[in-house]
Amino acid sequence: MPQYVLARHVFVCMQGEHVVFLDVRKDRYFALESARTAGLGCLVPGWPVPAPLAVAAVLDSGDSTAPAPVLAEQIDRAALSSVVSLLLEKGILTIDNGKFATTTIAEAIKRDLTADALDDDPRVTPFLFLRFVSAAVRARLLLKYRTFETVVTRVSFRGEVARANSHSVSEQELHRLVGTFAKLRPFFFAAKDACLFDALSLSEFLAGYEVFPHWVFGVQSRPFAAHCWLQLGDMVLNDTVDHVKRYTPIMVV
Repeated sequence: MPQYVLARHVFVCMQGEHVVFLDVRKDRYFALESARTAGLGCLVPGWPVPAPLAVAAVLDSGDSTAPAPVLAEQIDRAALSSVVSLLLEKGILTIDNGKFATTTIAEAIKRDLTADALDDDPRVTPFLFLRFVSAAVRARLLLKYRTFETVVTRVSFRGEVARANSHSVSEQELHRLVGTFAKLRPFFFAAKDACLFDALSLSEFLAGYEVFPHWVFGVQSRPFAAHCWLQLGDMVLNDTVDHVKRYTPIMVV
């Protein structure tokens, strides 16, 4: 079998007994039992499920530069071929112009700002109010009229450029901004079950103050659930540590 790579618009992680994929282009998640994909460790660089120890080549080519071969008797070639065909059909794997299937690593979360911010009663000025409404409307329009991939690319590019300029904000100012957003949010929308819109709205709001946190997407497999939040260093801005730690990061924007 030839060597494959992960499509550039796909992200992968291990969650429990499953390998979970996020296809940004299709705005869709897909999961497979990790045991079914063990043989891919010798075909896809960086595959998160380790292959068994190598002593005999599974690859028919005999290419010594190929990834580490595995015990032939431990790999069901027909089953492996079926999994590869499935992932190729779904556009998850490709032969060229892809990337290693390396899992996403997010900074470990140690604290959250939301719980603290809600204890305060920040003063909402007309200017802050207009900034909030503008951010929420912009987020709504982006999610309605742009593809998910375009939105992610936009946030990613903006964040990379801003972080390269090394702009920083004091925790007190961050506390004030997130607290203001949290105070106004209930009058316009509910954050429950709307994490995508909530995170994007807060991202747009903070961007107006040159604050660019990472947008983290996470999954859990049993039962399957997907979630996203904003994170600045080891601090989650719009959720709690106890809730977020249930999810395995799959993409960090």
